Amino acid sequence: MKILFLGEYSGAFLEICKGLNKLDVETYRISDGDSYKHIPTDYLIKVKPFSNRYASILHYKVWNRLGISRLFLFLKIWKSLKMKLVGYDVVMLNNPRFFPFGDLINRYIVSYLVKHNKKIFMAVLGDDYYVDRWYFANDNKSLMYKMHKRDKIIFELFFGKYLTDYIVKKTTAIIAPTWVYKSAYEWTGKTSKLIPFACDESRIGIPFCIKEGEPIKIFHGWQKGKEYRKGNDVFDRVIKKVVLKYGNKVEYQIVQGVPFEEYQKMYSECHIYIDQLYAHDKATSGMYGMAAGKIVFAGFEEESLQEYPHYKGEEIGIPSSMDEDILYKQFCDLIDDPRRMERISKNAIEFVMANHASRKVAQMYLDVWNSVQ
Repeated sequence: MKILFLGEYSGAFLEICKGLNKLDVETYRISDGDSYKHIPTDYLIKVKPFSNRYASILHYKVWNRLGISRLFLFLKIWKSLKMKLVGYDVVMLNNPRFFPFGDLINRYIVSYLVKHNKKIFMAVLGDDYYVDRWYFANDNKSLMYKMHKRDKIIFELFFGKYLTDYIVKKTTAIIAPTWVYKSAYEWTGKTSKLIPFACDESRIGIPFCIKEGEPIKIFHGWQKGKEYRKGNDVFDRVIKKVVLKYGNKVEYQIVQGVPFEEYQKMYSECHIYIDQLYAHDKATSGMYGMAAGKIVFAGFEEESLQEYPHYKGEEIGIPSSMDEDILYKQFCDLIDDPRRMERISKNAIEFVMANHASRKVAQMYLDVWNSVQ
């Protein structure tokens, strides 16, 4: 069986491929490395940043809206790229915008994929038109978050929806790793059973033990330009109040814009790991934090947790409150109870091993690919 993975999202496809390779399944990945994260891939689409502000404005305000973003790059590499897109049993797209080109170009590529491969599947990884619409219609988030989603939906109303609807029509099935992502696409009638994010077993660490007098280390990965989506600004305000209360008993580190592997090394010594505020579940980064035995602040809402077959109600992380006073208390309660922190660390690792181990997740993908015609 030959599987082609197109696009990347914080290493999600990388981790699935590790599991598939352990099951002797042949895989090939093509992506831009997920931008600045530099996720390893088999064929890299090299995207250079824009050299000046005016070129950037032209890209976002004109080329994106026309659906022909990075047209010249596409024309330059298409002859070599298209040879890599032929002859697979399964093609997995990570998102409607699986490649860093405009929507019309990605639509053209999908039409090419349909002609030259057996089955096309789309994973719902990251926010897209229908995920944003679901959040806007169903979530009671902050006003700024809701306005951000509304503006994005309006911006993508034509090409974003057009591209996504075309892909939905052409795909065999849609595979989602979280309850929200699955809910956003249930209207299609093509969603498979939920398949969690994969985590290679080599990433799974050991529970931490807090020594007497050891400072509690808080790690905050802050994605530039995504404050409204992740709630970084809220976390930052609250954590600074926590630092003010506890002084040198707490260490606070903010990290921005570093490659994926370097990012993971940087949080290796922390105790508390900030994932996101406005979520029902955790993202891939939160899962990696849990695998390393960190206490993750993320969604962890009941409807999401019930999707995991090996969850028994244990405390595996902290469900981030949007109320800053409650969020502040959540931090303080943790810091005042080191033994509770150690229990959560242990539970988080066991949860990842039971639900996210790459070999298990890879088998779930194989089951879906083989069962759907």
